[in-house]
Amino acid sequence: MEYYELNMRFPEFKSRAVTLSMDDGWKFDRQMIEVLDRYEIKCTFNLNAGSIEEEKTADYIWHGGRIPYEEIAEAYKNHEIASHTYTHPQLAFLDMPGVAYQIIKDREVLEEKTGRIVEGLAYPFGLSESKGMIDCIEKCGIRYGRTTVSTRNFNIPFDYLRWHPTCHMFDSKFDELVEKFFSSDDIKRPEKTKAKLFFIWGHSYEYENKWDSLEQMCEKIGNRENVWYATNMEIIDYISAYRTLRRSVNGKIIYNPTNIDVFVAVGKENVLIKKGETVVLK
Repeated sequence: MEYYELNMRFPEFKSRAVTLSMDDGWKFDRQMIEVLDRYEIKCTFNLNAGSIEEEKTADYIWHGGRIPYEEIAEAYKNHEIASHTYTHPQLAFLDMPGVAYQIIKDREVLEEKTGRIVEGLAYPFGLSESKGMIDCIEKCGIRYGRTTVSTRNFNIPFDYLRWHPTCHMFDSKFDELVEKFFSSDDIKRPEKTKAKLFFIWGHSYEYENKWDSLEQMCEKIGNRENVWYATNMEIIDYISAYRTLRRSVNGKIIYNPTNIDVFVAVGKENVLIKKGETVVLK
């Protein structure tokens, strides 16, 4: 029996995707967004609603302050807003009610202020697990959790709640990773090319007084026709849609039960499986 092997492609049959994740919601995000938008790069910004609230009465404001409630919807209109917990504690030190409070409260306030559903998370101080913590976070409606562990690879995530990025934006190997990411695919067997994801994290305040570094980074990774630029949640939604495809035993019949068009390579052919449709391969 012939088996029809699929290889995932990103939208428009692209084999590469880039996504960014920036923490804390500092006012430097505005300047960063201006640069990202010019290079068509998408980012997820992870906010602490409680820390925004605290600044109204704070005697000292670090990094020039955070973007206030009334401005966050407009400031991040082209990007994703995700949770960074309500007050930025290390979650492993909390009991489960405390973990739940930090997630639910942050989601509640951010959703109320922006009119968006917030289901993403970046772990404060990175991921340090306590027993039952991940299960608790998932039950609070979080669909993915970004860590600070650099893999220095471009693998597609499987464990969404322990999602390790490729690298920090000032990683010592960043230029090498860029070169590797954009290196030519195996043109002898392009159908065997695996989809690659470059996932970069950091904080906008790290670019203070060195915005040229952000421009240089964006010049290296942005405005590329063969790259899909997406937020963290857009990446998760798309990968989940691909993994939800239903197939016959030989892989010839493929049904897409989701509301997202899915792009795949089958043999030497590119195949679009539209939302809600069934495709029978030749």
